[in-house]
Amino acid sequence: MSRDAEQKLTAQPDFQGPTDKRKCTDILCTIIIVLAWGLLTILGIYAIKHGDYRVVLYPMDYDGNICGLSNYSNIDMSDYKYLYPVNFYGGGVCVKECPDLSDLPSGDPVDLHTLVTYSGIFQTESSILPQDYIQVANYNSTNTNNSEVCTMMECYPGDNVLLSWKSPGVNEGAGYAFYAVNTRTYMNRCLLTSSVVDFLRNETSSLEDFAKQSNSNLEGTENVMSNLYSDLFTSRSYILGFGLGLSVIVGFIYSY
Repeated sequence: MSRDAEQKLTAQPDFQGPTDKRKCTDILCTIIIVLAWGLLTILGIYAIKHGDYRVVLYPMDYDGNICGLSNYSNIDMSDYKYLYPVNFYGGGVCVKECPDLSDLPSGDPVDLHTLVTYSGIFQTESSILPQDYIQVANYNSTNTNNSEVCTMMECYPGDNVLLSWKSPGVNEGAGYAFYAVNTRTYMNRCLLTSSVVDFLRNETSSLEDFAKQSNSNLEGTENVMSNLYSDLFTSRSYILGFGLGLSVIVGFIYSY
């Protein structure tokens, strides 16, 4: 190795390198992001002190009570963490556990002689389940609407269980009572299994009406999601063009 190669390179005394030409080009954005961080921090602290994330995650019953909580409800729902559907429109009651009817002696996923109502459990003499099989919160103190209380006339006209589907209480899935059915738990909600829908279609006297009613509700949910994604797909050029492309262009312009 030559002697020149062993010598270390030394810079000239007045050499400053590229750093003397560097400067902050995003002062305004820096101020904005610092302010955003500060405001979000304040918001987070306030939310921790005064808020409760469970209000967002836990389901709400027909009367505005939050299942699983006590300090946000007219009733202490601490022991009733799950929402059981009473109709197809989101109305439900808080229960201790989502019922599992897979082990019924009859093998059916539904007890047509047991109704879960806004006022608790209502049964006929032919019910299969014990009275306390589905433990519903005590709504007697808050449910003052006497028109939403099951009687044989209101929920089992003529003492005919097959006619109950069109009764004022069940009202084809739009009333204040619904059958005790087999469910599965998802995010503290009791969801009807597919076997329940199939069973009700076969057992109720209004098979065609039930099929139309249940299908229309399912199709309504699917249509909402379908319309949402189709709108996003249709407007993808605007979203990418203005949301991504324009922001990149503005960022380059501002940088220079």
